[in-house]
Amino acid sequence: MSSAPPCLLVLLGLGAAVLTACGDPLMVKPGEHDEIGEAYRVDPQIEWSRQQDRKLQIWTVDGPLLEQLRLYADIADGDSLLPTPRRSISKQKGEQRPKYHKGMRAHDVMELVATTLAQSGAVDVGAGRLRPAEFGGRSGFRFDLRFESDLGVAYRGLAAGMITKDGRLHLILYMGAQPHYFDAYEAIIQRILNSVVLL
Repeated sequence: MSSAPPCLLVLLGLGAAVLTACGDPLMVKPGEHDEIGEAYRVDPQIEWSRQQDRKLQIWTVDGPLLEQLRLYADIADGDSLLPTPRRSISKQKGEQRPKYHKGMRAHDVMELVATTLAQSGAVDVGAGRLRPAEFGGRSGFRFDLRFESDLGVAYRGLAAGMITKDGRLHLILYMGAQPHYFDAYEAIIQRILNSVVLL
């Protein structure tokens, strides 16, 4: 993925990289059918704050450390799911950033997400219940996540995605703190997933 603008920072407290901006976030409102890259659009259902990079948008209502919806578009061979800060996380840790590769299947994507969370600081990461599910009317997949932050906060997650004919990945990832925040928006997230329209 492209380098984030200078005002974008990476926060690891959630156990997944979170984009934050220097200025005020943009607002996403219900009924606007927001476009994610040039790949698909969704109906936000409710009002969200939004930050974005070239292939990633992050939406939140109460703050990204409480809940966040990550919308990826056109992840290509060699791309990472982490936004690229000015100083690479992997260089700080002496680790190579997990990357998506053309030819991956749904179970590989599930493993990629789990590995990315773990490298970002999450502990006790669990990913499972991989199942087929439509994504914008096409064949896709969903899976569930559980993990804890480095501060011991428990999170649940839900991922939905598809791999295009040319091998690119579209992925929507929702994560929320337990016990309240994941449950509070789960039904809304399901409606957002059902609203996906491919472009």
